Amino acid sequence: MAVEITEEFVWQSIPPRARDSHKGTFGSVLAVAGSAFYRGAALLAAEGALRTGAGIVTLASVEPVVSAAVTRLPECCLCPCKEGAQGGIAPENVPLLRRQKATVLLLGPGLGGTAQSAARAAETRTLVQQLLPGFAGAAVLDADGLNAAAQLLAEGKPFPHPAGELVVTPHPGEMARLTGFSAAELAADREGIALHYAKAWNAVVVLKGAHTVVASPDGRGVREPHRQPGACPGRQRGCAGWDACGAAGLRSARLRSRCLCGISARCRRRPRRRKARRVRDAAARYPAGAGRTVCGKPEINEKSGSCTKHRAAAAFWGETIWNALRVALGIFSGMIIIICGSETSADVSEPLFHARGRDGKRQLQRSFPAETVAL
Repeated sequence: MAVEITEEFVWQSIPPRARDSHKGTFGSVLAVAGSAFYRGAALLAAEGALRTGAGIVTLASVEPVVSAAVTRLPECCLCPCKEGAQGGIAPENVPLLRRQKATVLLLGPGLGGTAQSAARAAETRTLVQQLLPGFAGAAVLDADGLNAAAQLLAEGKPFPHPAGELVVTPHPGEMARLTGFSAAELAADREGIALHYAKAWNAVVVLKGAHTVVASPDGRGVREPHRQPGACPGRQRGCAGWDACGAAGLRSARLRSRCLCGISARCRRRPRRRKARRVRDAAARYPAGAGRTVCGKPEINEKSGSCTKHRAAAAFWGETIWNALRVALGIFSGMIIIICGSETSADVSEPLFHARGRDGKRQLQRSFPAETVAL
């Protein structure tokens, strides 16, 4: 039986970062993703790589996706590509993509396939055939990249593999196309099938689902114990890009395969690094069962490390201070209005105040602000 992935297991697998490190220390990710049909998949993939700690992330995609990435991910480098069939990345961009410096290649999210046209599927298959075997680092194959690999396997061709490690992240539908098993057969033995094909493909297999299974080529495997049916908003294609690039970011941070095999590609709603650090620090500061020694109550929050009493007191004083600041700001604003109004009214010419009729009133409102007129 595979080892379960717990919070302690994850933190033990992530090495601490040196204080003298910089963005070049943590590797670089080249995400070849997105098309006119699937723009969000590329953005989620690039954002996932950035959030998992990759030093430099470059998104290679067509112009509509690049334009969207400029506003959403200003820290992401961009590599505009020429459009091919159905607004996807054309194979003629392969020389440009090979010139990009990267330690990890993410290939597949949102590239498009048979759902768009046969020409789009053929171009995606060409990208997988030409980019993966010639890449010198590690690679993550996901989504439409996996569908293209399934077509290559059906034609009797070998599974494309880079010079470094390969991570494949299929959901049950993609795994069925890759292996030929039905969904029921996959559900009956998820761990066994993932381990078998991890050895056959010489790749880390991340079989996603209610209980994600991560299998390594050397026969080791781990299992995600949680069920999260509501934690994957949107289409599976977009979430797959997030998951896969999360694994790529971990690998680019110089984790070995044993650590990568220990990190599940679990869908999360915009995880925050600061919150993760607070959770880790709180777990070390307030171990399980330490509630009575801290404040006399056992209700210790596992995430924040605080008890119910302390949280209520903090909320009360925070609201009190905020209300006091609002009152002080209102008094200060009123004093400024009175002072400015008195100084302005002293300079008002007498003919203007003696103006009669509707025209005179409009002229007065145009000449002075409402506060001065009221005074």
